[in-house]
Amino acid sequence: MSAPVHDETMPRAMDTNQIVPKHQIFSSFEYAVGLIGGTICGWPFPGRPVSLLLCGPSGNGKSHVVRTALRRAAIASSSRHVVEVQPSISTAMSRCRPDGGTLLRREVRRSVCDAIRNASALSIEELDKSEFAVVVVLDRMELFVSAPVDAGKDLGGVVASRMSSASAVPHHPTLVADLYDIIRGRPLFSADELKQLGLACVLFVTLFAGAYEDVDSFVRTKLFDKHISLKTPTEEERIQFFNGCTSMPASICGALAARTGGVTYRGLREVAHCVDAIVHRNENDDNELAPRTDDAARKEVMATLAWRTVRAFTCSASMAAQEFRGAAGYVDIQQTRWSDVAGLAAVKATLQRIVLRPLGQRAVYDHFGLRPTTGLLLHGPPGTGKTMLARALATELNASFVYMDLPQLMQAEVGESERRLRELFGAARERSPCVMFVDELEAAFGVRGSSQCVHEARLASQLLHMLDVAHEDTAHNIVFVGATNMVHSLDAELLRAGRLDTVVEVPLPDCEARRALAESVVKGQWAAWLRHMPAPLQPLEEKLVSEFVDGSTAFSGAQLRHAMNVYALRILKRLQQHDGATVTQDEHVNEVRLALQSGMRCC
Repeated sequence: MSAPVHDETMPRAMDTNQIVPKHQIFSSFEYAVGLIGGTICGWPFPGRPVSLLLCGPSGNGKSHVVRTALRRAAIASSSRHVVEVQPSISTAMSRCRPDGGTLLRREVRRSVCDAIRNASALSIEELDKSEFAVVVVLDRMELFVSAPVDAGKDLGGVVASRMSSASAVPHHPTLVADLYDIIRGRPLFSADELKQLGLACVLFVTLFAGAYEDVDSFVRTKLFDKHISLKTPTEEERIQFFNGCTSMPASICGALAARTGGVTYRGLREVAHCVDAIVHRNENDDNELAPRTDDAARKEVMATLAWRTVRAFTCSASMAAQEFRGAAGYVDIQQTRWSDVAGLAAVKATLQRIVLRPLGQRAVYDHFGLRPTTGLLLHGPPGTGKTMLARALATELNASFVYMDLPQLMQAEVGESERRLRELFGAARERSPCVMFVDELEAAFGVRGSSQCVHEARLASQLLHMLDVAHEDTAHNIVFVGATNMVHSLDAELLRAGRLDTVVEVPLPDCEARRALAESVVKGQWAAWLRHMPAPLQPLEEKLVSEFVDGSTAFSGAQLRHAMNVYALRILKRLQQHDGATVTQDEHVNEVRLALQSGMRCC
């Protein structure tokens, strides 16, 4: 049995052929292309196959990576023909040998020999290339080598998972055994056959739609020399993709790239179709997307277009959209701008100065070696608009929004909570730029003491570690926003520098803020039906606003909004009961006061 190939051998072959430049940070796509290309061009052991696993979401470009690597290697290599073969797994499994095994070895050998003969007949113009490098692509292997469902899952906990994984049998044990025999066991070709074929390198590339952890444990540890998890495209890669596949201006491509973190390449293709359809449908009749001359207005138009496009994509029934909706931390939120947040002028000015401006001018801060804040704590009484401010931050930054569901996190088994927390931060990195939000932070990350269970202590330690990692991560743009009603109950370690080090109080709305909220509802949302009232419109509007403002001292924004909803429902009920009878201004005022009493009781 041939010994496993060490990881350090393959980069040496890569460097020899200069497929990948040195001293450069690569994405997983670039690294995979370079690794495959370097192995094809420089692998020095003809009789020892190399095995590589490419895993990642469906439609995320695994096949494209292989094609790109083969194309570049064919250009870079001066001595080797590059040949790709895809043996039919279904054909190999359709008939069995007398010992019960599959015909995979025979199918692979036949595919390789046929490909080399065909390439030899077609490559007369490349007579200087005397050797062949064959890439055997095993596609859709999630159908054959996925990890079996844990047999001891009902026992609960990590112990059950370990017990079941140790005794679990692969879905297709005969196929796995034959793969092991081909890659790690008997030579696929004898020395004479290798010489006759001119075969210098055999590289097996297994394509698996799923996470690395979803591969059968035996297959993971025994069949592959290297595995690469292809993450979803980075923001720079998304910008390049949109620039290449759409005719949209660079500003629109940049806005779309900022909003599509975590979307696979297949999904990005659908997003490109969506933006083309929206632009062509609205170019004549939508003032909101009309061209603007002011820079700030232009950015707002681009952000609105990006939000509409991503919303159209996520609402579709495509497989890519379904996978995106099912990802960790996904939540469907409405577009929320600063103008939608009534009042809180001082809070909004603080957030613009400390968060929005530094992140919007990241290049300037990086030039001077400054790190913008990555952790923000909003604290104040319930219903003051902390969640709305977090959503507005995401909208103003044209960033994705990841929501951390604390109850779901806390109810998980021991070890599962930490894994889900890592998944959420991983999703935030994929969707960079991203605002990550968690409400009622004190419920899970309060002051540590004797009453805290081991589960909560481990989860708190994991969060502190993830915040430190996010702060040091210069490649991704993540803002973690926590909200709490009891800032004094939080663990002091959370508020340390580099974590939630920017603490902003969100107070109860003052008279001016309450008036702004009341006017936005009465003169905006209610304007249409108030016009049908028999009383003069303007005096009625002003009277309603005054009553709501004067009677809501010490109300939160949520309490005031609740009282206004109660008033509207009472007026509607009154009109329905009396068949559209006239409601006097005094009766309106009385209904407002009754609604305000309801608002005081509701919170």
